Order: sequence, then structure tokens, then C-alpha cells
Amino acid sequence: MDEDVKQPVSSTNLVVYRICRVGFGIICSPAILAVVIRHHLAKNDKLEMANNLYVDNLLLECETIEEADAKCTEAKDIFARAKMNLREFVSHSPQVMNSIASDDRLKVEQYAKVLGMKWQLESDGIHFEFQD
Repeated sequence: MDEDVKQPVSSTNLVVYRICRVGFGIICSPAILAVVIRHHLAKNDKLEMANNLYVDNLLLECETIEEADAKCTEAKDIFARAKMNLREFVSHSPQVMNSIASDDRLKVEQYAKVLGMKWQLESDGIHFEFQD
């Protein structure tokens, strides 16, 4: 028997489809993205990264250039395994910036925007602007 929308639902008049893809641009996309990112960070036991992630901004703190290089490489690898291109890295350290591939660096004039705030790289200061 062919499926007929005019007939009552029954096992012989029912087609089951399985959704295998999630469309981006729909209202649940940001939540799905967050779940996927957190899954991959948890799978790699990266609590620091998970705790310092806000939507699509990852903010990591480092004490040395070597630590920054290692964290950049590790974060890039984790996101690559999730088929995501982590990019727009920025640091106030010229040595760290020079160690990052040019395609992965954030193009900065004077300020870098981090979580909606202006970060002045030369002075390593956060600048707030207040409206009158």
C-alpha cells in the first residue's frame, strides 16, 4: 500500500525519515555548536578551554611564550579534529604572534575586540567606552 495522507496513521501508512544533518542558520544552531565544542573539549579533558569559552571566543592565559605556543597548537588540533578551523589568534606578545601562522592571526590595527571589549595590545590593557 502506498502512503496516503488522507488515511489514518498506521504501520502500513507511515514513512519514517531519519535526520542526519543539522542545518546552520536555524534558531538552535548556537546551542548545538556549543554542545559540539564542549563535547570535544571534554573528550580531550580540556576543562580550562571549556571554562574559558564564550560562544565563539576562546580566551586562554599563558605565563610563557612556550606555554602560549603549546596551547595554540593544542587548541587548533582539538578543533581540527571536530572539523572546525580555529583562527584569529591574538596576543600582546610579538614573539607569540610571530609563531602563529599568518592565516590564523587576527588582523589588528590598534585594538583587538575580545568579548565585546577593546584590548589594546601594546599596553596589554582593556579599554571601556561609556556612552553619555
